[in-house]
Amino acid sequence: SPYGKPVDIWACGCIMAELTTGQALFAGESDIDQLYRIQKCLGPLPAKYMEAMKTNPKFDGLKFPPIHQLETLERRYGHLFPPDIMHLFKGALRLFAADRLTAEACIQHEAFVYLNQKQQHQQKRLQRQQHRPKTVLASTSTSQGQHDHNNEMVHFAIPFVDSRLRGLLTLLTPLSARVHIRLLIAVRFLTGIIPPSERRTVPSGAQTGGIFGIITTTSLVSIMIGEHFLGGWPSTFNVFDVFSCLWFLG
Repeated sequence: SPYGKPVDIWACGCIMAELTTGQALFAGESDIDQLYRIQKCLGPLPAKYMEAMKTNPKFDGLKFPPIHQLETLERRYGHLFPPDIMHLFKGALRLFAADRLTAEACIQHEAFVYLNQKQQHQQKRLQRQQHRPKTVLASTSTSQGQHDHNNEMVHFAIPFVDSRLRGLLTLLTPLSARVHIRLLIAVRFLTGIIPPSERRTVPSGAQTGGIFGIITTTSLVSIMIGEHFLGGWPSTFNVFDVFSCLWFLG
């Protein structure tokens, strides 16, 4: 018979099965064996095809073994394909070529309509997320501001309570240094770890670096105060400033 588009539709159905299971749909060892496997799954060949086979000397005297029970597509693939995909799958594998789905019908099939709608919904949601203003809670010197980064407008909103708490602890630093070294260490440690909101919103690298800087400089400060190095506790603020500058420059 002449080669036509229905043959390609049949091939698409076979590819769907092979992509799903990794095995050929009708894995016959010969042409005759493959025809038998097709009939065992889809039923007897149409009379038109049987008459055409009789005119081919290759199939002269051919008789297929009787088939008592079909291994239908639903039985083999019903648990693998959702209903809409299964309908498309069966429509591509109809025995009679004129009954198979056309390429246009496949494109307009409900399975592809659902996938297209799902893809469009995901694209719209992604676009909304890209155009949505981002809110960043950070520790800066201003309470509100805007920053244009990669063509995106980012709004800064700073927790008022947390910023005041950190400011209070900073003011207590020189007083705690006069009272006792342990109190100074405690104040500096609380400055780094108390505000939970800032720990959650500041980028992890900067937050880790800030805490690391507080811990290391606190150790140095305690030594400087104990040894009265460079005049004792007033010089500790210079140490904090130097380490902060080195951290941000790095």
